[in-house]
Amino acid sequence: MKKVLAILFAATLILTTLLGSHSILAETMAAAEGSDEEAAEGAAWTGEVEKVVMTWIHGGNDNVYLEKVQSTLNDYLRDKAGVEIEFRQVSVFDAPSRYTMWIGGGEEVDLMGIAYVGLGIFIQMNMLEPLDDYLACAPHIQAMQEAGYPLYDTDPAEGIHGINVVAQYFGRGGAFQIYTDVLEATGLPFEDGDIVTMDDVDQIAHKVKELNPNAYVGVYGSTPRSDYTFINDPLGVTVSSGVILGLDSTKVVDYFETDEYKKYLEVLRGWYNDGLVLKDAATTDAAQTGVQMLNDADNCPMMWNEGDPGLTNNYESNGRDISNLFLKEIYYPAINSASTCYWTVPVTAKHPEAAMRLLDLMYSDPFVYNTMIYGVEGINYEFADEEKTSINLLPDDSYWALGIYGNQELMWRSGEPNEEMDEKLAAWNETALKNKTAGFGFCYDSSNMINQITALDAVLSEYRAALETGSANLDTVYPEFINKLKANGIDDVIADKQAQFDAWLNEQ
Repeated sequence: MKKVLAILFAATLILTTLLGSHSILAETMAAAEGSDEEAAEGAAWTGEVEKVVMTWIHGGNDNVYLEKVQSTLNDYLRDKAGVEIEFRQVSVFDAPSRYTMWIGGGEEVDLMGIAYVGLGIFIQMNMLEPLDDYLACAPHIQAMQEAGYPLYDTDPAEGIHGINVVAQYFGRGGAFQIYTDVLEATGLPFEDGDIVTMDDVDQIAHKVKELNPNAYVGVYGSTPRSDYTFINDPLGVTVSSGVILGLDSTKVVDYFETDEYKKYLEVLRGWYNDGLVLKDAATTDAAQTGVQMLNDADNCPMMWNEGDPGLTNNYESNGRDISNLFLKEIYYPAINSASTCYWTVPVTAKHPEAAMRLLDLMYSDPFVYNTMIYGVEGINYEFADEEKTSINLLPDDSYWALGIYGNQELMWRSGEPNEEMDEKLAAWNETALKNKTAGFGFCYDSSNMINQITALDAVLSEYRAALETGSANLDTVYPEFINKLKANGIDDVIADKQAQFDAWLNEQ
């Protein structure tokens, strides 16, 4: 529970401090508006106004402002889309069981967010309507999908059952993060944004250690970082079931037997022996990840992390610039439905078309999205600029929302406008959309291999922390690790994933 809360809080912190005003999004929205003459003219809704019962997912406590938010939105939505919302609050932790109870009991729910759990179980229990026949009510969502945004769910069941949240930034781009002044002091020919090798990073780390004998790299056993160092796609699940390498490969291989993984282990073992990794790193709690780089910056000026502009901005909150040295290009792997939120229409919906009209506005209308995220102007926030793209939260405001209510690219920035950050986010996203792996759009169904994967994950828990912090002797522990993976069926799981992936490729 605490780990999930930490993940949700970290995600929300990032999402509520950034705004991406992205060119791809603007072009897509313009195209969608242009395809609907009435919408382009801003015509008021003239049909019947329908109530949409929509789930409001929170982190544990009911939102005390939600009645006012609902009223504010309804005053806008009646004329805009013929919709009135009735929010139904539910904790993200209780949602799966509540949904089963509500839908099983025939209760009306028109728009339902399924967050951080897979769609598969709800589809298998026939709780979700296919959305294919309702997409005509959501032209902006269709346009974004056609532009390359991964909105439609990847569950192997026939039909579209969920619409994915659009993140402010997406894709992956693992980097070796180092304070810029520390990097410059080394005199080595590297700078922010460079693509480097593991040998380059090794050279940099040792030079920093030479200049500062107390220096160490932020490496922690509870949060393995090897996957930041090379392009790999586990095809919607965990690396224990195999990965494809690079952007073009379609061959599923054992992640832990790749040359790239072994190179990472060799470098980390050298760092451990040379004092660049703390001796207790293998047992350090996940909560410590990144803390040293902020609070012990003089001694911990380096760590592995995603190199995206959002996280970089957060780690620069102590006033020191960070350089990202990328070990791979920014890319977009397959998506796991259990790691995001999908918006769905349950079979008990009474107004599915109205639900889709509302959902379309959550992906295209800044007022609708931001009212859900930030609350009501004058109560929870005030605008910080004349253009109304940045806000200041009011001192007594306690409004809090998960960033899952549609299209995060519409989010107003909290604080002063930051065009440089917007441009960095735009560049990051555009690169990710251009660099999709061959597995993008596929998601492995591991249900037939659940026993093997459970056993494999237990092996990873036993060995991975020690190996990836350099704490283990590679000559003895690494072969033992590989043999144990094989003994617990990793080759069978990889074969099953390959067969599913091949079948999916043949249908494309």
